[in-house]
Order: sequence, then structure tokens, then C-alpha cells
Amino acid sequence: MKTFPKDYSQLLSQLTEEIKTAPRDRAKTIIHQVGYWFILAGYGQAAYESLSSLLNGTLRLSPSSALMHSLKDNALPYLCYTLNIPCPAIADRAEMSGEELAEFVRELERQSLSMMLIDPFSLAGIYGAPTLFNLRVIQAVRYHFRWVIALFHPLLKIFPPKAPPWTDKTLQKMLGLSDEKPRDREIYAFLQEVHRVIQAYCRNDRLHEAIELAEQYDAIRQTWNLATEDWISKAVQIIAIAACFQVGKEAKAKARLVKWWHQNQERFNLNLFLPNHRAIFQALLEGLLEDEIGISQEQVATFLDAIRNYSYIPQTPKIPSVSDWKELMEAWNRNIFSKTSEEERESFADWFPDATTQKDCSQPPATEEEIQELEQRLGQTLPPSYRNFLLYSNGWTVANMYQKLFGTQEVDWFNTLNQEWVEAWTGIEEDEISDEKYFQYGEHQDCVYMRSRYLETALQISTDEDGYVYLLNPMVVDERGEWEAWDFGNKHPGAYRYRSFWEMMQATYNSAFGE
Repeated sequence: MKTFPKDYSQLLSQLTEEIKTAPRDRAKTIIHQVGYWFILAGYGQAAYESLSSLLNGTLRLSPSSALMHSLKDNALPYLCYTLNIPCPAIADRAEMSGEELAEFVRELERQSLSMMLIDPFSLAGIYGAPTLFNLRVIQAVRYHFRWVIALFHPLLKIFPPKAPPWTDKTLQKMLGLSDEKPRDREIYAFLQEVHRVIQAYCRNDRLHEAIELAEQYDAIRQTWNLATEDWISKAVQIIAIAACFQVGKEAKAKARLVKWWHQNQERFNLNLFLPNHRAIFQALLEGLLEDEIGISQEQVATFLDAIRNYSYIPQTPKIPSVSDWKELMEAWNRNIFSKTSEEERESFADWFPDATTQKDCSQPPATEEEIQELEQRLGQTLPPSYRNFLLYSNGWTVANMYQKLFGTQEVDWFNTLNQEWVEAWTGIEEDEISDEKYFQYGEHQDCVYMRSRYLETALQISTDEDGYVYLLNPMVVDERGEWEAWDFGNKHPGAYRYRSFWEMMQATYNSAFGE
């Protein structure tokens, strides 16, 4: 999808107003997000006050919240270490200070660097070809076994790296310095090999050679005008930044970090940087990206006041009306054909020629009789937000996801339409997930925490494309009659769950169009 440059000053003003009336879950997400912005902008004390507010009181994060993991093992330990203050007790871990905190941070750094230097393509052979799904599995394995990887990482030095598996002639070809132009497939395969050699050099403390090779990697991508958003390019950049700091090339490291920010700020994950080298965190708190973020001290103070004065009286969310659906989906229609690239629109036309020609992803509304017939066939009353959606449009072309939401004639139980899929999940997945872990939504949830037995009774409301499908879960129903909604897929792996169909579609829209 198209990227949307962020105006952090404007976004902070918007979030400061939103948090005043936001439900607790949303308020916690805002604080977590803005706390990280404060780190990026160099406001260390403000970041500490924001993030530590999530440890106690009204805004306390559940220990099972996915946001808690980043606070516990990344942001707060590094923040407190850099500010030279004690790190407060977090979840089941006691307060740390002094040498205990310093050693904890150093160990996190060792673990992270060890994981970064494991060759995923070698591991992929264990799980099959290095597909996106397998690489995500490998990332999970690397995280959960990070202590073991860090322990055995020094043993890798016993096996020195081989010479680069290419000739000078090949390198000149890849740099565009010969008459022979490489094919795209050759370039990407070569860059993969460069990545592996960079990892090998770093594992054996040949950091200067790794940095030189990373510069050649950058030159090749620039020569052929290749995007820098793939995971290998990000890994190379992170390794190079850390290596530059390690060998004392501070100016080069900072220049790389600023450049990386400009290339990737829409997908910038601070958790990728904090554990890799303490100097990276120090550079951020010294204001390396202060001008790029553009947040003023006055805005920081106003946001902190909003946290201190936060209060919220729980209210039952309203059920979206047909007109609410009309407003959301008309905006979706406008954006799908304006905020996407020409290449993407051509791809939509191949899949959905009618919708693309008409610039309209909707269908005629379902009649009350059609909805009642569906409910009788299912033996269930549909959740109200989904019912009202059908009254607006009896199906929908989710062009940017290459899926279709079913009309009333196509909706059926997931177990009926995809029995083998259900059996595959219910046969191997552990289902004993506590309520505390399960009932986390939004940014607080981890998609692996799902109850696969619910697949046996889930309602399938979309096509299943590329391993993804939209489901409604009648086993989790709120006081309004809304069913839990699932964005389920093998590639997550698991399900991103929402309190209702309305909430899921809003999240999908916001994710697609940056709103």
C-alpha cells in the first residue's frame, strides 16, 4: 500500500485530545505509542513518565497485554539505564538499579545481536522453503529461544566465515559497472548472499569488513533503484548501525540511523533498535531525530497533563446504523481508488474488473427477507453491526485485501466451507488460554493467543484468499448481541480478534489508508 508521511506534531495534538475521553484500552495504547515518540524526539523524562504510568493505577497494563512485553524487555530498562535512574518493578520482575540494571541491559543487547546474526535461510531448511510464513515462524523461534542462542553464540566463532561466494566480476556486474545487466532474480539472490556474509563477519568480530560490505549492499540497491522495505534490507541496516557504533564510527552510525528513519519511518519499530546497541538509544535521547519528529516542549507538557488528569466513565459502545456503514464504506470506496498506486489499481482490475471500472466495491443492499432467510438457515440471529452492514451492502469487494465479503446467499459456517482447515488447527493447537490472555484486543493482543476450538462454530463471512479469512465467533457475545470478529490466517499465525464486525472493519480501513 501507499505510505503516508507522518506529521508527529499534528498527530500528538490529535491524540492529546482523544485520550481525554478514550476508553482505557485505547488510552493505554495512545500512551504507549506517544511514549515511544518521546524517546525518538529526545524527551527522555517525558517518555519515562508516560510509560511508567502504564505500570500502576487506572492505566495499568495487564501483564498479558502485548504492550507489556516491549515495556518490560526493551523501552523501560534502556530508558532508565540511559537516564541513570532505577527501573521500576514491572510485572513479576523486581525494581533494578545500578550494576544490576546495567548487566540486564547488556544481556538484552547480547541476546538481540545474537538473534540478529542467526542465518534465517539456514533455519528455514528445517521448516521448509524460506517462505514468509516460515520466516515468521523462525523469528518466533529466535525470540523464544533467545537465551539459548545468546549462550551458544560464542561457539559460532569456532567456524570462521568462508570467503564471499562471488567473484569481483560478479560484484562489478551487480554494481552496474559492467556491460552485462543482471536480472532481478540474480540481484535479489546476490543481496541475500551479501546479507549472510555480513552476518558471518559480525559473528567473528570482523566488523570493519561487515560495514564495508553493507555499503556495497546499499550501493547495489541504489544502482537498481530497489525498495528498502524488505526485511533483509532492514536487517542489514540495523546490523550496520550497531557495527558502526561498536567500532567507534559514531558519525557514520548516526548518519545511517537518520537515513534509515527517512526511508522507513512509516514502518519504524523502535523495538528493533533499542536492544541492538546502547549507543543507539543514547543517540536518540540526545536528540538525533528531534528535528525529524518536530514535537514541541509545550505539546509534551500538555500530553503529560492529559495523562495525569485522565478519567473515564465506561459507556456501552453504540451499534453502528446503516448510515454509519454508508459513511465508512463510501470513504473506503474513495480511498481505494485514490490512495493506491497505479500498479495496485491495475492488479485490482485483474481481480475485480466490475468494481474497478465502476469505482464502487459495494453491492445492492440485502432485503429484510434475505437476512431473515439467512438467520433461519443458520439457526442464529446475526450480530447487529453485521446485520446493518448487509442492509447497506449485501457483500463487499475488499479489493486491497483481494477478498470479498460474502452476500447472504454465500455466508455459511467455517466448518462447512473449510472442514480440513478447521481440523488442521483444532488437531494441533493448545486451547487452554486464560481469559486474561484471551480477552485482549487492539494493540494489547498477541494473535497466537486464540482458542482454536472456536473455529468449529465460527461463521465464515468472506472468501479465503492467500490463507486469510474473516470470521464471526458466536461463542463470544457481548451485552449488545455483538459477536467477536476474527481476521484469521495461517500467516499471522493465528487470529487478530475484535469485539465486533464494526470494530474489525474500522481497523482494516485505518490500517489500509493510514487514518
